[in-house]
Amino acid sequence: MTNDQFTFGINETYDHFPSTSPVFNFDKDGIFSSDVVLVPLEDGDRCKALRSMGKKVIAIDLNPLSRTARESDISIIDNVLRAIPNIEYWIKKYKKTKKENLISIVNNWNNDIMLKNILIYISKRLNSMF
Repeated sequence: MTNDQFTFGINETYDHFPSTSPVFNFDKDGIFSSDVVLVPLEDGDRCKALRSMGKKVIAIDLNPLSRTARESDISIIDNVLRAIPNIEYWIKKYKKTKKENLISIVNNWNNDIMLKNILIYISKRLNSMF
């Protein structure tokens, strides 16, 4: 087995939208066939395109006001170097959780409310500094 067998995006791609931007090209065996996609860096256009395809989008972004954060289903407002180990922690924690419970968690997640809560936290933190 070679590393190329696990590398997506280097072979045939599917152009989902009429655009010359590579942001809209999806590997048929990679992102195009997935249910959930992690967008590790700012890319609001990709988040929007993926959601229009019915994908659940998890995005990591430092800015809770960015298009990336607002276009995602689940926004992780943090530095990518901190966020990835935290994602790994939660994957391990929920690994043995029943599928119905996981679906309930996802279905009850409200990204807009979470982003508002983050902004409230940031505002209180800034006010406490002065």
